[in-house]
Amino acid sequence: MLLDGREVEATMYPNPLVVEVRPWSAEFRHLGNGTWLVDSPVEASLFLQLPSNWSLLTLEIWVDYVYASPYISATVVVSEQPRQTAKGCDSGGAPLKPYFRIVLTKGGEVLEMPKEWGWFKSRIEWVEWNPMAREGWLYLNVDGARVRIRVSLSG
Repeated sequence: MLLDGREVEATMYPNPLVVEVRPWSAEFRHLGNGTWLVDSPVEASLFLQLPSNWSLLTLEIWVDYVYASPYISATVVVSEQPRQTAKGCDSGGAPLKPYFRIVLTKGGEVLEMPKEWGWFKSRIEWVEWNPMAREGWLYLNVDGARVRIRVSLSG
């Protein structure tokens, strides 16, 4: 990912609760220059570890391929206690454009998203506790699409 324009090391994790429930079918890898490839024919639920000193998150997303019924959500884990909660935005049933931007604050406020998208606030998955859901981390869902996502943070 990019932090104030410089590449910094980052780790992306599959959501362990989804992996336990159904077979993992997605691929994800770092491409460099703050960009990740997420190829998810069915479902990818991922956490990206972010440094603690960020305040603004910009995601640039290029859609390379659509499989079927594509869906993307980009949220920030805003609380771990008493419930793990993520806030941000999601595509709902809107078609995915070839390129779009999302800008989120550390508190999950959406400053920019495609106009067809909606606000999103939810408990993380279906249980009270997820070991990967850390306050201030990015929580992504990519279903039915292959995308490249550039993650840029401002301190």
